[in-house]
Amino acid sequence: MLEGRELDANFGQSLSQTIESVPGVSTFARGPMNGKPVVRGLTAQRVTVAENGQRHESQGWDDEQSPEIDIFDAEQIEIVRGPHSVLFGSDALGGVVNVITRPFDEGAGRLNGLLVFNGFTVDQQAAGHVSLFGSSSDVRYRGSFTARTVGDIGTPEGTLPNSGAKETNGRGTLGLDKEWGNLSLDYSHFDQTFKISPDPDEDPDATPFQKILHDQAQLLYGTGLSFGRLEVNGNWQLSTRSEFEEGEEEDADTAMPAVKLRLHTAGGEVKLHHHPIGSMFGTIGGSISRQSNETLGEEPLIPGFTDVNGSFFVYEEFGLSDVNVSVGARYDNRKLDVDENDDIGVEAQTRTYDAFTGSVGVVFHATDRLSFASNLGKGWRAPIAEELFVNGVDEGAVRFKVGDSTLAPEESINIDASIRYNDPKVKAELSLFHNRINKYIFLSPSGEVDSASGFEKSFHHQANATIMGIEYSLESALTDNFIVQASGNFLNGRNDETDTWLPMIPANRIIFGIRLTEPSLLMWRSPYFSVKAKVTFDQNHLAEDEDPTGGYSLFDLGFGGMMNAGGHAIKFDFAVLNLLNKAYFDHLSRYKDYGLNPGVGVSAKVTVPFTVAE
Repeated sequence: MLEGRELDANFGQSLSQTIESVPGVSTFARGPMNGKPVVRGLTAQRVTVAENGQRHESQGWDDEQSPEIDIFDAEQIEIVRGPHSVLFGSDALGGVVNVITRPFDEGAGRLNGLLVFNGFTVDQQAAGHVSLFGSSSDVRYRGSFTARTVGDIGTPEGTLPNSGAKETNGRGTLGLDKEWGNLSLDYSHFDQTFKISPDPDEDPDATPFQKILHDQAQLLYGTGLSFGRLEVNGNWQLSTRSEFEEGEEEDADTAMPAVKLRLHTAGGEVKLHHHPIGSMFGTIGGSISRQSNETLGEEPLIPGFTDVNGSFFVYEEFGLSDVNVSVGARYDNRKLDVDENDDIGVEAQTRTYDAFTGSVGVVFHATDRLSFASNLGKGWRAPIAEELFVNGVDEGAVRFKVGDSTLAPEESINIDASIRYNDPKVKAELSLFHNRINKYIFLSPSGEVDSASGFEKSFHHQANATIMGIEYSLESALTDNFIVQASGNFLNGRNDETDTWLPMIPANRIIFGIRLTEPSLLMWRSPYFSVKAKVTFDQNHLAEDEDPTGGYSLFDLGFGGMMNAGGHAIKFDFAVLNLLNKAYFDHLSRYKDYGLNPGVGVSAKVTVPFTVAE
């Protein structure tokens, strides 16, 4: 979990960039602003992104379709590696990234505030965030606003043209505490426009861009009962993604997009956290959701559809002396109604999918400091409409994609084992995992060229696959002020039927770092200085349509601290990224065929709390 000063020090330009230093986590990206998490070699629909435990629903099935979450609102970020279908249903084969937004502050007074200023020189990014929060009697409230502008990405060989972005976001939360329970309403709006740098060998003067809107409302009620705690959650989301072949950001409100998809999601979830029964405690729950997609652009790309999903689950934990056991089970039923679309040759039809999933975990506490853990989990993922029926040019992905209406659900069996050691001076963890995914869905080039667009057609296929790997982390306090850190991951993914490598598998890497701290220095409180080396190895384990990428080493510096002013602690966090201006291509960068990753740059973040009314 990232939180507090660790989250401040790792604060990136996107959610994915913020967490990519965690072992087993990488970023599949189109520039630093647009990326999605890769967890244990899986991304897109195979990693569930959530806000406050509720699934974030959007058009997230391709590389540049990042989660529409304002990272400035994050208080904590939880990363769960491995299948988590018991609590989240379809899709969580690789893991879960759960963003926990800032809570109501206890004793905040009538009205307090927070100002955050953030900038990155590598793409001339400037960002500002303000939040106001407080309470009056049994009513609590919080509101926030974020704005940022981003220029073209700077690399060691110049800037990537047409690669900037713009973003404005807002959030409001209202809470009520009564004897009959706690009620809160949260609403957020995300508005981003980002440009896509063109391949100079195809059309160097092209100016494609995307406009993304995401609105979400959550209503949460919780109350204590004689036998436990009841939580009821209602969730509504509207995600709109528009792709334009050319133009400027200001054209988004007037021009007709080549592709426009509007996704409506509404649902509810009920959880009962029961009181301990002997040594057993846990959660019983169920959920239902309805999702509908409209295809509104000039090019339909995928048909309209309605998707209804219902589920029931139970998750229990047992404490037995030095052993803790967890057991979970879930049933999901999904119905997909597809609209007729003559433009892409799709007839009206209905598909139904269902699955039983489960997990069993054991933790053995050998001593107060040393523990061993193992987990066996079964996950699943139903094929989505894009994989089944897509037929056309995806402007964002810059390729012609063809679906396969016969695709079956993916099923995974994952086993992992870990050793953990934790004392005041040393924290260490070593994990091994083996994830067998039956009927793994992947996109593969065909050699056939679409005459109208000139793009090679890529078709969806299925095959049994295996991803396995090792992750480790070590933090040792050599003295009270000198900390040494090391982490890394090694993994590979194979198509078991063709005995070839899977696509989009991140390169192996190791990270070394040192961190110096002091309780105080002159006017500074808790100052720190850090040096980090990221070593990424060659990636020569390639799918058919991939090119190899060479290894590279990057060096980062970080420094910061706090300063008292007006009764508040102002936080300062600075970093120099890619200190030696290394020219490199990341294997999971969509620009790697023609554009380097960012060069040397400075990031700065200043957090200023203030009081409006006591």
